[in-house]
Amino acid sequence: MTVDEFRRMALGMADAVEREHMGHPDFRAPGPSGRIFATIHDSHETGGLMPVTCELTASGRDATDLDAADDDVGLRAGRWRLLAQLTAGAEGPWNLGGEAGRLYIWITDEDLRAGDFSRVRAIAQPGVQ
Repeated sequence: MTVDEFRRMALGMADAVEREHMGHPDFRAPGPSGRIFATIHDSHETGGLMPVTCELTASGRDATDLDAADDDVGLRAGRWRLLAQLTAGAEGPWNLGGEAGRLYIWITDEDLRAGDFSRVRAIAQPGVQ
């Protein structure tokens, strides 16, 4: 799906509007809260330690043991791309164990080019909105 196709789909939702958040186009639900339900990010953007976490788990290591992140892991972490970011409210149609939060879905460049979604990594970040 191209950015333009995604934009048309998002704006096709009832009363959705496009605005900007942190330098990226976003799409918001109608109403006074105007909650963001989708954002378009640069395909080369990384997310702090999340790519390292993905690389650690992909190589069978403990993702919470950042001491295991040697230079090779750091270099290979650059192959991970943010595929989707979902934000949920505690009272929304879905949530993270009763909490608001974000769910990040990551994929490698190679798998994305091949259309292989069997090795994506999901990272939950509860407590943020």
